[in-house]
Amino acid sequence: MKQRESRRIQRSAIVIFNTNDELSFGERLLKSCTRAVILRFDPALSEHQDPANIVRIPDIGTLEDWLRSSGRPAPATFLLATKDAFDVHQRMMASLASMEVRLPQLLSSGQDQIFVLDRQQRMVAFFGHWPEESPRRPEALLGKSKRDVLGSEAGAVHEAAGLRALRGEEVTYEWTITDGPPWPVHLFTAASPLRNDGGEIVGVLLVTRDITRIKRAQEEIEATLKEKTAHLLEVEREVRQIADSFQRPSRQVRQNTPGSGISALLSARERQVLAHLRRGVRLRSIAKTLGISVETVRQHVKAMFRKTGAHSQEDLVKLFDAGERS
Repeated sequence: MKQRESRRIQRSAIVIFNTNDELSFGERLLKSCTRAVILRFDPALSEHQDPANIVRIPDIGTLEDWLRSSGRPAPATFLLATKDAFDVHQRMMASLASMEVRLPQLLSSGQDQIFVLDRQQRMVAFFGHWPEESPRRPEALLGKSKRDVLGSEAGAVHEAAGLRALRGEEVTYEWTITDGPPWPVHLFTAASPLRNDGGEIVGVLLVTRDITRIKRAQEEIEATLKEKTAHLLEVEREVRQIADSFQRPSRQVRQNTPGSGISALLSARERQVLAHLRRGVRLRSIAKTLGISVETVRQHVKAMFRKTGAHSQEDLVKLFDAGERS
């Protein structure tokens, strides 16, 4: 007898009411006359339902007649929903089915993570690439919101983008996951409205891509630029100091320095090089004595040519000697 009864028990039935008040009354009625489990319908967690198990209740009298009727298996679970909520769910499922044609092109890169959200922003479907090192698995996220998974602060960012998408906007934003190795991971997400064939928005399509490598490359470039800029600023400061010393030579130097007319134009290093040139020392020996390269010595000599108008080392020495005698 028990085996015969167990065969007459179907898994569940969805009972659809026109209003919330009727749903509440029907819930009390079912609890009073059946031992079945009574639940509120949750689109994200419910399994696909056979249309034969969906009961639309135009009024409470119809529910009472349906419960009294015989010849059908008794549901083990009743899922109660309002007409509006269930119809939105049905349209959402139809939209997901129609996506089968469009998804191959969308998934061509193979690196995107694609979530479908319902109008309550619960994740109801996942497609695409999922990193093996992630501690979360996509199937464990279905039925949950971003706030459930990521917490209030990070979830609020996603919810704000989702609300804009539900209003028909295309939204892009960057965000970061920091909880555990190999984090932090930087991500870029595009949120788009998901429409049914009639153009009605029934959910949100989230396409996310890992941009961690790009972000790290940007950070390295910025650090290098910062270092180079600091070096250039230091060089500029030194050049300005040298230029200021040329433009404002002290009267004391003009009066007391041999060849003061030329010396006032030269830097301290250039005067050192010039002193060696006056003694007939070769450039390579000057470089060794001063602890600098031969090319640097040549640059100092060229600089002195520009400042004095000399065309050779001999001219430069003569100009200095003439200034010293004067």
